[in-house]
Amino acid sequence: MNEGNSAEAFEAYVRHAMLMPHQPMVMMLDDKRARKNVLEKYAQDGFLVDPIAVGKGEVVKDLLGKYEEEKDRPPGLKEWDVWGAPKGSPGQSNWHPKKMEHELIGWMVAMHLLKSVEKAGEIMMNDTNWMTTYGSKDEIITKGNAHPADLPKPLTSFNSQSSATSIMHGMPLPSKEDVWTMNHVSCRTSFLPVLSGKMDSIIVSGLVSSTAEDDIMNPRGDDVYKSGWVVDVGQVERDTKKKVAKFGGLGYIDMKTALYGIPESGTLRFWLPYEGQAHDHMHHDAHEYDADHWFDSLVVCEVNEKRTSDECKVESDMTFAIGGVVSPSVTKMQDEASYLGKKICVSVKLPPGISVTKRKDVVPSEGVTLTPHAEAMLRDETGVHEEDDVGLLLDVTVTGAGVTRAKGACSISHIVWEQH
Repeated sequence: MNEGNSAEAFEAYVRHAMLMPHQPMVMMLDDKRARKNVLEKYAQDGFLVDPIAVGKGEVVKDLLGKYEEEKDRPPGLKEWDVWGAPKGSPGQSNWHPKKMEHELIGWMVAMHLLKSVEKAGEIMMNDTNWMTTYGSKDEIITKGNAHPADLPKPLTSFNSQSSATSIMHGMPLPSKEDVWTMNHVSCRTSFLPVLSGKMDSIIVSGLVSSTAEDDIMNPRGDDVYKSGWVVDVGQVERDTKKKVAKFGGLGYIDMKTALYGIPESGTLRFWLPYEGQAHDHMHHDAHEYDADHWFDSLVVCEVNEKRTSDECKVESDMTFAIGGVVSPSVTKMQDEASYLGKKICVSVKLPPGISVTKRKDVVPSEGVTLTPHAEAMLRDETGVHEEDDVGLLLDVTVTGAGVTRAKGACSISHIVWEQH
C-alpha cells in the first residue's frame, strides 16, 4: 500500500470489490493496524467471507536477531539479504522484498489456502450433497449478517462535502443511516495491462492515433505534442523500463502509459456512456435528457509519477467542459486518491442544466476527425450498442500557458464516473 497509515483508499477498494458480480477474495500485503481493522470489521459483520492480511519481512525481524551466524538460521531465513535479481537491477531499495522475503510471503499464502483446501476436501468426502448444503460463496454471504447489495457505514473518515464521496464510499439509505448503498461506477484506464475498460473505448477525437500504435519506448517530441494529445510515458517510467530490459524484463508487464497534452495539443474529447441500470422510459420528455437524471459524479486522475515543481497542475492548468459547459469546480481529492503523498485525482463537478448526448449524435470536436476506434464504436452495426444509448461529452483542454512537455505535460490516466 502507498498511503501511509491511513485506510480511506483501501476501504473504498474493499467496498467496490464487495459489489462485483463475483466477489473476489481480498488479500492484503500489509500489517498496518488501520487497514487490518477494516478487514476484521467487514469479516465480523459478514460482508467479507475470506479476507487475509499478509505480513512481510517485519513479521520475522525479531527472529532474525536471535541468530548471530548465518549458518545457524533455519532454511527459510538464510540469505535473507540477498536479492533474487542480478546486482544493479532497478528497484533494489530497502523497502522492497528480497528473494527469501518473497518466498516467505508465498509460503504464508500457500499455507492459508492449503487449510481451506483440506477443509473443502473433508467436506466433500463426508457430504455427497455438499453443493446443496453449502452453496456458492455469494449464497454464503447472503445467509450471513449482510445483504450482498448493502454496505456498512464507512469506518474511515472522509470529506462528506466532496462531490466524489459517493463514488468512493456510496451513500446512506434515506431510511437507515447505518445501511449504505452504491450507485453503478464505470472506469477506463490507460495503464497496462488492462483486461477491460480500455481508455481508447471512450475517446472521440483529439488523440494522435499513431502514438497509440508506435513503440512506447520511442520518445515523442514537441512536434507530436503540438498535433494533438499523445499516448506516452514519463521519463522515469521509460528509463526504468530500459534498465529492466537489460535484465530480461524481470517479469514486469505493467506500464504507466497515459494521455499527455500541452496547450498546443487542442481539445481531447471523450464520450462517457451510461452503463448503469436500464431506465424505464424511451426519451419522450425533455427532462429525461438532463445529465443529472443519469450521472452523479466524475473523477479524472493524472499519471502517478515524480516530476518537477513546474509540472502541470490538473486543477488549475486543465479545463474540463461537460456537455459543452465548463465545470464550475475542479478540486483535488485527498488521501483516498493519492500515491506516495501526491494527490493525483480531481473531482470534476457536473455543471447544472447540461444534457446527455445520444451515441448517434456524438461528433468530434471542431476542426478534427473521429479516431478510428471512435468511428467504429459510434457507428456500430453489430447490435452490441444502441443508437439511443446516452452518455456525457467530456472535453479536456490544457489552458495553463506555462505547461510544456519538458517541464511536465498534463496527463490523464484514469476516468471514473458514477451513474444511477
